[in-house]
Amino acid sequence: MSLSHAFDIEHIKQVVASTRQRAVNMVPVIILYVVLFCGITALFGVGHMMVISCAVCIFMNRKVRENNASMCAAIFFMMILLAVLAYVATLNLFWCILLNATVPFALVLTNMNRVMPKGYFGFVMTFVFLELRPLPFDEFLIQLQTVVFAAAVLVAAIALWHAWQQRTHPGDITSASLDALADILDRMAAGEHGHEIARECLELEREFDRLRIKRHHALRQRDRREYAYTMYAILFQRLVYLHSDDAWRAELGERVDPDMFHELALIVRQVRAARTPEDYARIARIIQIILYVVEVPAGRMRVFFRSFLHMLVLILRVESSPAAQAPRAPWRAVPWRELVEDARQSINLDSFEFRFACRLSVVLVISCSLNLVLGIEYFYWITLNSFILLMPSYEESTHRMRTRPVGTAIGCVASVAIAHLLPSTFALFAVSLTLIACMYCCTPGSWVQAVFATTFAMLMVSLTLDTATAAWMRLLSVLIAVGLVLLVNRFVAPSRRDRVFTGNIHLLEDQLQTYWQYVRDTIYGEVDLARSGELLTQFHLIYAEALDFADSLPDEGAREATRDRLATLWRMFAEVEAVEYIAVADDKVEDRDLGTLWRMAGVFHDRPRSDAAYDLLRRLAASMRCRSLAYTLDHYIDDAARYAKLGGPDDVAQAAV
Repeated sequence: MSLSHAFDIEHIKQVVASTRQRAVNMVPVIILYVVLFCGITALFGVGHMMVISCAVCIFMNRKVRENNASMCAAIFFMMILLAVLAYVATLNLFWCILLNATVPFALVLTNMNRVMPKGYFGFVMTFVFLELRPLPFDEFLIQLQTVVFAAAVLVAAIALWHAWQQRTHPGDITSASLDALADILDRMAAGEHGHEIARECLELEREFDRLRIKRHHALRQRDRREYAYTMYAILFQRLVYLHSDDAWRAELGERVDPDMFHELALIVRQVRAARTPEDYARIARIIQIILYVVEVPAGRMRVFFRSFLHMLVLILRVESSPAAQAPRAPWRAVPWRELVEDARQSINLDSFEFRFACRLSVVLVISCSLNLVLGIEYFYWITLNSFILLMPSYEESTHRMRTRPVGTAIGCVASVAIAHLLPSTFALFAVSLTLIACMYCCTPGSWVQAVFATTFAMLMVSLTLDTATAAWMRLLSVLIAVGLVLLVNRFVAPSRRDRVFTGNIHLLEDQLQTYWQYVRDTIYGEVDLARSGELLTQFHLIYAEALDFADSLPDEGAREATRDRLATLWRMFAEVEAVEYIAVADDKVEDRDLGTLWRMAGVFHDRPRSDAAYDLLRRLAASMRCRSLAYTLDHYIDDAARYAKLGGPDDVAQAAV
């Protein structure tokens, strides 16, 4: 057997295995589609089936996230609101332009993030699909009933899925993560160190970042679990930061006993074994005593030792505290000032969410306006295909513009052949549901998925229109949609990977400046660890995306240089986070040092890049009596100077490209 033949067989086995796994994962999705299809067809007729795909897409997004009663209620009423707004958008051209420019834009900014880049899809699809066919008011009332029915079934499906997940996956990732953490600390005590341990800690940190984002509420209503995930992410950040600085290794043996890591591992295992609030409170008191009694010499290990134990105390307090009672008025739990600030910061051309929201709004304004003005039957297929072709990733959007026309052409031919062979409407429905099941088992965006989607759509249209005529209209609409999306991607806030990387570098520096402002706010104000966790999460999600781009560069020299630049920026952020901890949590810091830090933080915030003022800042850091604070600030200034030599954000991006 030749090598190429063996490779082909192995590739086929991998494809079959992945398809089988995808089919298993899609079973609840297919069941939901069948239930909605049968229910809506029986109760409201085949003319109101657009909402089915919308509800299914929302379910696919929510099934991988945390759900509770308030979230289910929000989804239910959101679908109804979007149905009403979609109807208003069909009343005249003014409302069409206004709502298509604002509603999808707002939905993208509130539901899209780097962990869930398509979190917007189901809600925007609901708005877009329900405005494709302008309806008289009496038919709109029937459509609204259809949406209420679909939303009720969707909420029930989410609740059942959540209950099933709780039954089949009752364990919490925190237990396994604490076991892994204790093992890492024991390995460090035995002398193991390097990139492997740092990579393991970073993966654990990012996992908690992802969990926190998945649980995060659009209105910033925090709960205890989300807060705990934030604390765990910061805990692993402590270890990652430690391994980014080789100075701690020189302190072991001479000034610090390596067995300290064994003692920390023992404490972590005690936290892992705790079960009741009383257990958590008892361990927290023990750690507080250790922090008060054990004195570690000033240096890198002291910063790590005290910040690590302090974070464990915070985690124990979160785990032992009773669940907060929700206020009588739900809107009182919403931090409206923070939401306004988030909205202000999200309007940023460096943000890939904002850039995509701009492109999506332009595409929908153009296509929906033409659909409303011309009033041609099935002209809405242009809007439908444009929405599906326009993806957050420029590369994925380009890929779909190649696969969608191919799949559509094949699907049109297949639908014409199948329509002539089906003996009855019941057989048509049976074949259509089979095609839908196959579609959801395919790779999203592939030409195969487009074949099944087109064949299904053409068979349903064949109930009211000649199949051959519909096929030509469908293919023409796809080609027009490709042209529209191609132009918008090219001229409206383009987001090629190199442009996204440039924006990410700018955002990372913005996060650094924001954290320095947070340091100033917490020196003399209230400490908001949830806000600190948000900054940490956002930084690492952006950093991970930038690092992926750097790793994909073909030139080895550019790849290593870009990694070095990003690593320097990462160390600067970790050092700011350490400064913030020392300033607000270490009782050894005197008021004199805090005043000096407050002034220094202002300079770092206003001048993020090293300049002549940094020489004065270095002398101020050296004058501090808190050696841990002086040590960390000195390292930050060194890294800031190094980063300045590497060039500004545009220089870094240009070097990578």
